[in-house]
This record gives sequence, structure tokens and C-alpha cells, in this order.
Amino acid sequence: MMMTVHMEPKELIRAGRLTEARTLLTEAVKASPADMGLRTLLFQVLVFFGEWDKAKKQLEVILNQDPGRETGVQVYLNLVL
Repeated sequence: MMMTVHMEPKELIRAGRLTEARTLLTEAVKASPADMGLRTLLFQVLVFFGEWDKAKKQLEVILNQDPGRETGVQVYLNLVL
């Protein structure tokens, strides 16, 4: 009998399994679009992959959903995009 081990996105990232983390985070954000923690982590993984347009879109969504995060969004924009 084969056991499937479910890993959290951060565990996948720590294990260097970034493609799997990106897939899991994309699905998680679709399932919980208001979860800013998941969306921020997805942004970070997208930046690692050089997917700048997708990463920027995640920041735009974060800012639209929570304008109080503007300072953090601006820091990310200035650092990486």
C-alpha cells in the first residue's frame, strides 16, 4: 500500500521542490483567494521563477484586497520588480 504524504507549501520550498510548491500555492490561492499569506508566498515563488508579470499581478490583488498592505507591496515592488 502506497502512502501519499501531503506537504505544506513552506515544507516544499524548504525541500527545494519549488515547482510543486508553485502548483500547490496556485491551487490554494484559487481555493482561498482572500488568504494574503498564501498569496504573498505565491508571489515570492513566482519571483524565484522569474515570472514577473504573474508576481506583479499577485501584488496588485493583495493591494486591492487589503490597502493597508501598501507599504509592504511597495517594498516588494522596489526590491524585485
